[in-house]
Amino acid sequence: MPEHDYHIHLNFLGIEGGMPECKLHRRPCASQQELRPAEEAAAYRLPVSAEDRETWNSFWVMREPTDGFEPFDFTSWWSAELSRRLLFTALRESIQSSLRPEQYLVPPGRFTLEISLIMQRHPEGEELLVIQPYSLRALRQTGFLVDFRFRLGQEIAFNRKVQQLSLSLDKKFRRNADHHIDRTAKIGRFLEERWRVFENIKLTGVAVPLRIRKEFVALTAERLRPKVYIFAANRESRSQFAGLRDFGPLKPLEAPTKLLFAFRERDRPAARRLAVALRGLKQQGHFTFPGFKSLFKTDVEIDPEPIVLPDVSVPSMEHALERAQGELRKSCPIVPVLVLPDGEDNGYFAQKALFSHSWRCKSSARQAASHGRFDRQRKDP
Repeated sequence: MPEHDYHIHLNFLGIEGGMPECKLHRRPCASQQELRPAEEAAAYRLPVSAEDRETWNSFWVMREPTDGFEPFDFTSWWSAELSRRLLFTALRESIQSSLRPEQYLVPPGRFTLEISLIMQRHPEGEELLVIQPYSLRALRQTGFLVDFRFRLGQEIAFNRKVQQLSLSLDKKFRRNADHHIDRTAKIGRFLEERWRVFENIKLTGVAVPLRIRKEFVALTAERLRPKVYIFAANRESRSQFAGLRDFGPLKPLEAPTKLLFAFRERDRPAARRLAVALRGLKQQGHFTFPGFKSLFKTDVEIDPEPIVLPDVSVPSMEHALERAQGELRKSCPIVPVLVLPDGEDNGYFAQKALFSHSWRCKSSARQAASHGRFDRQRKDP
């Protein structure tokens, strides 16, 4: 497929013919510290005049005539931020005149420029059509982004039904492989039901409503190359495992790494099986790992004196950390390995947080944190 024939459709509705000029009012803004002259006023950088569009200054802008403010014709490309603010105000006014208050949500404050239309209510929450003004710089167009969102009800626990209503699960409560198709269908149906909102959007001083396109905009796009990994001698492979096995790491370790095992006495068999696998010794019915040296092209040393912990509590982790730091002070590169049974998430997160934040050697801290999931082993692998 030629590159120019590949397109992606964004959930963006542009203004047909572009955003027209509209009549606003402004006065110079003396400095960033100047008090706002009115609650509705906001400061923007604009051309000083229609004739001199090379010189720009800061101005306070108001929609309505105000003492001390001069009228001017605003062009949308002068300020994307002001254009979005004007579209948001016009959208809000159209919604307020078309719908009942209980049919929409307007976030408090001045900074969130989006409005949610309540399309369907459930015991678990509400299905929303979310609308926000947007400037699409790729095409220099201004219009509206529209999206679907599920709003969880107050004091409602997150559960599978909520996931289904959010479209992450399908009708049979399985992973929704058609998530994007279902989302697009929801947005399309909601737009049809509330299209009169878009038909009544009028800018200040413009006699006729904006004409909003009903079709999503299509942008030309390029396909990314398949993901590849770079290994020794800049050789490439699409597989992390096969690439390491065949070529070795991009940058080998300067010295063999010592692994310091930490485990409870009950988890000693799991730790022993992991140690055997890292050495590349075959085991019946357990690991098929070829061994650390075979994969990473460097030796690995396992400390013969592991840390035997009474439990996986924070004090026990601090004890393990002290031992690891002692080994580090001997100028020995070391990676702590904590062996946990399956389901011990609290222990895993506790040790990762403790080691990553307290490891005095920054490089070792990064190594310990990044290898956290690799180090974690099930009790019955």
